[in-house]
Amino acid sequence: MIRKLIAASALVGLAACSGGEFLFPVEEEEEGSITDPSPMFTGEVNKVDYDADNNQLVVNNLPFDGPDGIYQQVAARTEVNGFGVYTSLQTANTGQRRYFAVFRQSEHGEVAAIATGDYKNFGFGGTSVARDGTTAMRATGEYVYRGLYGGLRTFSDDTFKDRGGIELVEGDVLLEIDLADFDDTGAVEGRVSNRTAYSINGVPLQPLPNIVFSTTSISAGGVIDPGTASTSNRDGSARDSGTYQGLFVGPDGEEILGAVDISGTFVSYQITETIPTYDDTGAQVFDNNGDPVTEGVRISYQDLLDLRATGSDRLDSITIAENNEDFQVRELGVFTSQE
Repeated sequence: MIRKLIAASALVGLAACSGGEFLFPVEEEEEGSITDPSPMFTGEVNKVDYDADNNQLVVNNLPFDGPDGIYQQVAARTEVNGFGVYTSLQTANTGQRRYFAVFRQSEHGEVAAIATGDYKNFGFGGTSVARDGTTAMRATGEYVYRGLYGGLRTFSDDTFKDRGGIELVEGDVLLEIDLADFDDTGAVEGRVSNRTAYSINGVPLQPLPNIVFSTTSISAGGVIDPGTASTSNRDGSARDSGTYQGLFVGPDGEEILGAVDISGTFVSYQITETIPTYDDTGAQVFDNNGDPVTEGVRISYQDLLDLRATGSDRLDSITIAENNEDFQVRELGVFTSQE
């Protein structure tokens, strides 16, 4: 079975029906329900099919991802935070740029983010958010939705340091909804927390700050209008900025699916362990005052996580520094959530 997520002509003239339920101006299947809108796309992506029989994605409008745009699931890293990780197919003469995708299905829809690390700038990519079935929006009430976030990070380097590649991201999403106020549009706010960057093989690389979703509105049809998404450094200074948007899905709008696009200066996460110095005989070295001579050794984020897991005394010798680097990072992410 291939599920089609086709970008039809943009729907216009969205209007609200009586009783506060948002309706699309298309033929109703039955009273109180609305038919499926066009998927919501960002970037160059304009169509995503999921072939459930073969567990493949078929992506359209990305250059050099193979003549058929087929993406297979990555065996070495099957999922990040409940998302499947897929990659485009390559042969000697086709698929000259390798793309990756994170993909997740919910009960009433599906989301995908696609990107490539094969360019010196951010490269091409985008997101897809699609609703299955029909949705009848509730008119009033405040609600909290929680769920999962997955994404891809690419880099733009104008300093000729060959900083390319691609990383995976996982996190937890929380959305707060007020359908009654503002009077005409409702309101949406939220955040993505517990963000972690991973290598494409699933090795944790560094923690990332929360993404804050500033207040935005809800349009007819249960569409969450584009709002500001941002992150901050530990000192409160601005770090990344961009947008988020989404769709209410499910018979009663009990799920929200959405997408995020943020970028900013890359901030490295450097972990140093202070250790004693030893001479060639294996004896510990002391200075003239009898104090031990030490040196700093860089360790990985995975090493730090392992030390934290065991409660090691070595944690007392760990220092962490975050430094702005001279290149940029972009994150394309998607999320699924439910009330």
